Amino acid sequence: MNLECLNDIITDNLAIHIDLTDVDSWVDWNTGLTAFSLTKWSGAVSDNLNLIDFGLTGFDNGRTNIMWDGITVTPSETLFTMYRVGYNDIHNPTTGETSGVTATTLYYPMSANTSGGTENYYFDLDGGYLQGFFKLHDYNFTLFPSRYNAGITIETIVYLYPESQGIFYMMGARAEDKYNPYFSGETTTGSTTTGVVTSEDNFLDAIMESEQLKSGFSQPEDMYETKYSEVPQVNNIKNNVIAFELTQDKRIAYKYINNEGLIIINSSPAVVTATGFTIIDVAFTPNVVFDDPAKLDCAE
Repeated sequence: MNLECLNDIITDNLAIHIDLTDVDSWVDWNTGLTAFSLTKWSGAVSDNLNLIDFGLTGFDNGRTNIMWDGITVTPSETLFTMYRVGYNDIHNPTTGETSGVTATTLYYPMSANTSGGTENYYFDLDGGYLQGFFKLHDYNFTLFPSRYNAGITIETIVYLYPESQGIFYMMGARAEDKYNPYFSGETTTGSTTTGVVTSEDNFLDAIMESEQLKSGFSQPEDMYETKYSEVPQVNNIKNNVIAFELTQDKRIAYKYINNEGLIIINSSPAVVTATGFTIIDVAFTPNVVFDDPAKLDCAE
């Protein structure tokens, strides 16, 4: 496929446009394997933010090798960016420690093709992938709308080999309560994070605080007591993750997590026979279009 035919791509209402054949999308065609969008959503907003606790999740994907490290965000950072995903190899694990460890960031297989002229530049994933975030809860940072009122089209160009398979695009949120005890081994060196709090005094373990009526009390002001309970991790990903893939038998499939926390999979009846550069379009049309902006902001 001649990629030059994509030069006239329609950019109206195009929120994210990553084109690795453009030097602005892959700065200086460097070896850092970071991709930048050439366009931005008209409603994108970014503030001066100091994300002190970024390392608590950024440690997982190799954005930092220090768990208690942070990053800053500026108002100019309104272009969606995707970074190469890696993981950290901890050299001196100590039971119960969540800081002060030494780690080396390793990366999943991935390389860059820069041969044959810039129109053929691309990333050879080979098991690796890129990741970015476009919204931060309770922060003035959003690069993508929460709802696509008239629908959304996602277009990807992938190079297919005869043996190609797997997820090529995924949208979803990372569960904030990944530090539940049965999940604590992912980014801590010990067996528990009980009692550890973030910079905003939130428990690192997924603990929900609630006021409950006491069974017996002597004064009206003593009617309630504070109780702490774990939040089921699956609650944060229900209806919150969707992925598109090429199956082993060469069908296009989508999978998502429904309201019951179950993975639902549907695949196309047709088999993909194409190899080489292939355009795959995903189009979503909503059942209901809201004309009232107030409804649009709060609709499911």
